[in-house]
Amino acid sequence: MLSSIKIKNFKCFTENEFLFNRLTFLTGGNASGKSSLIQVLLLLSQIEKKGDLYSVLPIINDINMGLPEKLLSATSDDKDIKITIVQEDESYGFKLSVSNDLKDMYHFIIEGEKIEDFQKVYNISYINAERLSPKTFHKAGMKEQYVGINGEFTVEAISFYEKLGNITGGYSFPGLIEGNIGFKAACQKCLNRIFGNTELSIFDLEDEAGEKLLIKNDSNFYIPTATGFGISYCLPIIVQGLIATISKEQILIIENPEAHLHPKSQSELGKFLATIAVMGVQVIVETHSEHIINGARLILGNERDYNIFSTIYFTRERGAFLQKHLKIDEIGEMEEWPEGFFDQSEIDLRALLMRKIHAKP
Repeated sequence: MLSSIKIKNFKCFTENEFLFNRLTFLTGGNASGKSSLIQVLLLLSQIEKKGDLYSVLPIINDINMGLPEKLLSATSDDKDIKITIVQEDESYGFKLSVSNDLKDMYHFIIEGEKIEDFQKVYNISYINAERLSPKTFHKAGMKEQYVGINGEFTVEAISFYEKLGNITGGYSFPGLIEGNIGFKAACQKCLNRIFGNTELSIFDLEDEAGEKLLIKNDSNFYIPTATGFGISYCLPIIVQGLIATISKEQILIIENPEAHLHPKSQSELGKFLATIAVMGVQVIVETHSEHIINGARLILGNERDYNIFSTIYFTRERGAFLQKHLKIDEIGEMEEWPEGFFDQSEIDLRALLMRKIHAKP
């Protein structure tokens, strides 16, 4: 499990430490540092050895973040980024240096002890906010038990684990689903809690390297493009979450799980994320939805599970980037509710009430 990370001299982080729990939410205003923290976590997962050197390209989700020197903190003259990460009770220190060599000018050069040991235990599955929109054809190419950054291999993953379950006798998801069950049926049960009566049908396409997905709502099967964005955006999260409960060796990072979901569905998805965290998966979620967090609080608000929940709240005050680590108590209540933390509904409702009070009769 990822316990903590210290970051010095990366973008908005001059010298910051972040503590992680089994379930950690990253919340706060836009451009306050949430994505920068995720970028650091992803950079560490992309370290490669070339010859005698370790290096990493500053490319996340196929997006080039620019020259390494442009990612240094604007408030420091230091030319190195320093990162200390605690994973599986072991501490690893890294120095990311901007190379002066023209052939390496687009890389960070990595120095640190136990890099190979770190790579063995640091296994991240990351689902981006820009997930795959509804498609009639889903390509093959899944690697390493992973639906892909954008969920592009979700249908192949369902098909693979369904066939594997037929061989091994099914899967057990205690706390989530009763008894042994096939993988596709498990996906359907989780989707039913979020969307109501939902059924999946998958066809292998013999002439093409891929599969076709049909989705049934109530009475009829439809192609995904006829059923809206919500299921297509949510399905990769469900599938990767279930895969992670099987392997129990993944750090699952999800951006904006609430996209295209009704508030009730957001709450149910928050319950799902909390449940797989109870089952042993480490989950890190960047979200702007109080419904996702409240759903998780409903699951974890008991004496056995409440202490696996944390929220890192990011703010900007007078040009400074600040963070607060928030927890819940044994009944699911937030132990602290700082100004700006999901209080906009109360602010707007109060303004509407005052308008009504002062309205002319």
